[in-house]
Amino acid sequence: MTGPASEYACKNLYDGSKGAKVVAVETPDPSTVVMRLAEPYALFLDQMASVQCPMAVLSPSSVDGEGKWIQPVGTGPYVFADWKKEQYVELRPYAAYQPREEAPSGMAGRKQALAGVRFVVIPDAAAQKAALMAGQVDAYNADEDNLPARDPRWSIVTEQGLDTVTLLMQTRAPLLAKPEMRRAIALALDFPAIARALSNGNAPYNPSLVPTSSTYYGAAERAGYEKNLDEARKLLQAAGYHGETLKLQTSKRYPYLYRVAVVTQQLLNKAGIKSELEMLEWGAQVSNFREGRFQLMAFAYSARTEPALLFRDVIGDKSRTPMAQWESPDAAAILDGIEAEPDPARRQQAFDRLHALMLRDAPLLMYYNKPGYVVVSSKLHGYTGWPLRKPRFFNVTKN
Repeated sequence: MTGPASEYACKNLYDGSKGAKVVAVETPDPSTVVMRLAEPYALFLDQMASVQCPMAVLSPSSVDGEGKWIQPVGTGPYVFADWKKEQYVELRPYAAYQPREEAPSGMAGRKQALAGVRFVVIPDAAAQKAALMAGQVDAYNADEDNLPARDPRWSIVTEQGLDTVTLLMQTRAPLLAKPEMRRAIALALDFPAIARALSNGNAPYNPSLVPTSSTYYGAAERAGYEKNLDEARKLLQAAGYHGETLKLQTSKRYPYLYRVAVVTQQLLNKAGIKSELEMLEWGAQVSNFREGRFQLMAFAYSARTEPALLFRDVIGDKSRTPMAQWESPDAAAILDGIEAEPDPARRQQAFDRLHALMLRDAPLLMYYNKPGYVVVSSKLHGYTGWPLRKPRFFNVTKN
């Protein structure tokens, strides 16, 4: 394929413009791929495994002689069997697969296949729940809104996710340009109560971009904002706030984000910071995020396996990257300094410093890491969740 259709959407993550620069890819033998980088980059393997922009090594047999898609050919205990658009994808065991000996870990280690797996498309949340109750499906991903009542016929697996629920604040908007104004907003909110209420008690307040399940999450990252209306009023006065109305963009596409927006708006108004909700279609909200067209926005960043990858998306120059949220030369220098640093202790120190700077600048505010839920039939045994919240149907048995 040639032309725009052949362009890899995440090319900038591997051409040196926003991450590693891959200068050569070599295949010394049929089982080995060597990627040569222009310079050391400690995040390279995490970047390749990124949920947003994975770099897959595709088998040539996945396409025909003209480069047109035939079917996916990968690795693991299953092979592609059938696909009906907007209905299902079906997998069957790969007869020649030999499980590894070591214990399963993430997507690696020992994997035993079921007799077959079918991923069924059921867009409606209520219909997903009904299908489980009728015995038509064995598991479905759920949110707080479509969890069934407790019942011996199923169990609910809670996954401590990596998605970061945030309040974005446009630092180039006149009303929000001063850090005193942004910190006043932070001190007007009761973050622990919001996190507890909106996650059904399944997620604590996390003031950091480092997720609570990360090995880098420590005492420094737990330091956050405590509601203090007296101090908030002093900061509002220092910022020159005179009762102007702030608009908080949200959508009903994701109910939990809508609830975050509603609660935030109510607390801001009670604290004397006038705000109103601006309801949008999700596509319009995402477009505004990418172009920086908002004052306040209820938003969530999807899972990153390494905190530096999320900091890299947040830190930047808005003139070049409007979706960057934090324009800080100090933070950018710290991040640049650890991208080639493999030592965990030094990386920890860097994340601690970044968090302290973020509390000072308040370019965005974090609420919690959104938990996920998988409702699993009692006929299915051995299903386990994990922070990346991708279903794993190996090492699972069914009655």
